[in-house]
Amino acid sequence: MKIFKTKDDSIFFFPVFSRSIEPQAPLVSQKKRIITLLSGPLPGVVLGIILMSHAFSIGHEVLSIVGQAFIFVNLINLLPFDSMDGGKLTDAFFLLFKEQIKLVFLSLAALLFAWAAFYNLSMGVFAIFIGIRIYSMIRAQKLRVELVKNLSVDLSKTYQDISDQEYWEIRKYLLEQLPKAPINPDSFEPFVNENLLIRQVKAILKSPIQIDLGTGQKVILFALWLLGIVIPIWFVFSNIDQLIN
Repeated sequence: MKIFKTKDDSIFFFPVFSRSIEPQAPLVSQKKRIITLLSGPLPGVVLGIILMSHAFSIGHEVLSIVGQAFIFVNLINLLPFDSMDGGKLTDAFFLLFKEQIKLVFLSLAALLFAWAAFYNLSMGVFAIFIGIRIYSMIRAQKLRVELVKNLSVDLSKTYQDISDQEYWEIRKYLLEQLPKAPINPDSFEPFVNENLLIRQVKAILKSPIQIDLGTGQKVILFALWLLGIVIPIWFVFSNIDQLIN
């Protein structure tokens, strides 16, 4: 997204399959973040609806399947699941309750797949993976609370903004939580796989965001996000007879 001076390594209509947008600026603009995240899946949903509508009018089965794929992939990507664009939109819109919202939706998804597993055992695999993700999110949140309480470290920073002392303190605390730490937590020497520890530290940090959205703008963008979820679901169910036939 060059207009916002961000690097987007994802495919335009299929961001779910690739790396997420990584802002180059240390302080992320809320407005730019939300618009950038919506600019991938929303056009994908619209294109999918157009392709399916045209396929229905000319009776083209392959075109209909392509349209369904566009709708399905981008619709899933808009849902507020962690690692999806919908999860990142949740982070940008709901600064105080983002973790709780994502946990609720992940829990609902886990229950849905667990129910589906009674009819198809393979669905149970998805329920297990989601359960693991829920556990890791709860554990990460607990670690953040303990870090702030025990070390008085400000976690609302980017990795580039933390001091060397803060890095080593967070690193030491994370190593102490492991049943068998690969190295001595008190050692101030780089680990042979230090990049792994750096990723763990980055996962604990919460990148600050610049609040630059007015109430009206937030309502409009949130409505677009909601419509991007509701309209394709309505479209599919309103054309269910043609899809079945």
